[in-house]
Amino acid sequence: MIVVYIIASFEYSPYLEATLKKLEEKEIKQDQVIALPLDRRSEEKRVLESVNLSAGSSGLDYAFFLGLIFMLLGTIYGFVLTMGPVIWGLIGLAIGFLTGILVEKFIKNRRIKKRKKLNMNTAEVFLAINCKLEQKETIEKILLDNGALAIGHYTK
Repeated sequence: MIVVYIIASFEYSPYLEATLKKLEEKEIKQDQVIALPLDRRSEEKRVLESVNLSAGSSGLDYAFFLGLIFMLLGTIYGFVLTMGPVIWGLIGLAIGFLTGILVEKFIKNRRIKKRKKLNMNTAEVFLAINCKLEQKETIEKILLDNGALAIGHYTK
């Protein structure tokens, strides 16, 4: 008797439950099926941060850029204001730098929220099914009809 191991990945959804029910109807016993949910990492990856830093981007790009622009504007308009161009240039630098930091934090928070939302929606479950060679085609059809993301098999 030839034994086949079929591995399929699913997003966690009601289709997974329907798949398990249909496999039971096709005389696949519960001890022949293993459902393994994958845990998502809760901490941020550090590799991407080091890649961004080596690519020349930093967390203060907006702060430096806006500081420069506001300093330039403060210096230009400081000639007509009372305290003079130097003081208004320094005030513009401080305001621009702080505005840039706030913009950078806002953008970073939006990216983190978007990434968390994507990670929450894509929890995966792997099904491992031990069956006979004659049942292989039927089981693969059931898995594909119920939204399996990927299917692989191993014949022993």
